[in-house]
Amino acid sequence: MRPRSRFTNKGALSHDFKIAGKRTVLLKTGKTATLRAILKKGKYAFLCTVPGHAAAGMKGVLTVK
Repeated sequence: MRPRSRFTNKGALSHDFKIAGKRTVLLKTGKTATLRAILKKGKYAFLCTVPGHAAAGMKGVLTVK
């Protein structure tokens, strides 16, 4: 079984989530998507790919130990 995470957009605008070359669909307010990825030990940058959103702070780094 592959690890997976569920993402729910609780914001007022559409968003997505991208990490390690995987990306959710564009989620409208209140919608949910599942993302599956196998991540080895390390650090992975993640972000919202909607133009301007990462620049506004919708980004970060996930550390897998």
